[in-house]
Amino acid sequence: QGPVTGKISLPGIADSRTGHQTHRGRTMRILLVNKFLYPRGGAETYVEGLGSALTQLGDRVQYFGMYDDNNTMRNDWGIYTSPVDFHRKSAGNALYPFRIIYSREAYRKMFTLLTEYKPDIIHLNNFNYQLTPSVIDAAALLKIPVVMTTHDSQFVCPNHLMYDPNKDTICTKCIETGDASWCMRTKCIHQSAAKSVIGTIEGKLYKKKATYGWISRFICPSRFMKRVYDTDYR
Repeated sequence: QGPVTGKISLPGIADSRTGHQTHRGRTMRILLVNKFLYPRGGAETYVEGLGSALTQLGDRVQYFGMYDDNNTMRNDWGIYTSPVDFHRKSAGNALYPFRIIYSREAYRKMFTLLTEYKPDIIHLNNFNYQLTPSVIDAAALLKIPVVMTTHDSQFVCPNHLMYDPNKDTICTKCIETGDASWCMRTKCIHQSAAKSVIGTIEGKLYKKKATYGWISRFICPSRFMKRVYDTDYR
């Protein structure tokens, strides 16, 4: 069974394509975004494989994410965000709560890369915490279409798992009520009050800003995930 798509409208893409004939009629400049740009887990394996397949089909592919010495996916301008390690103690850790919610560095560098590369479309993957939805703001400002593969339930559930660790049960309260405050009330992010408050603030902020509304299409790995995002994609 292949991936399932939701929000099927994709405005503006056909008119923006330029170049020689390929499998779809014209080549495309595609920017793949993921916070890690080296083999680390399923998302990175997917992004690298997708980039390779698109390149073989004749498209031009560049990548954006955090800098790391182990990066195997890169862009021609060497534009990446500074690495963020939440597990390593440092003097800059005090700023992490703010960076988790909105990264000015990611916005600035994403905007710079977009103006240099001028992609026809951006394909988002995992970006929360390290890159933050600020990268969507940069795309929206430049009116570049965005699609996203949903690797988890990050837009509708602040802890990304739809799981209440206190009761060891599945939880859909934020989805059913449209209120991310349930994360703070139940301390569902690592059973931490501080982390859950940050998750609640993030969920409420981007719902109010309607940031995710700029995403033209969600590519879901299962029908269950499609139903979740059709219910409330923020």
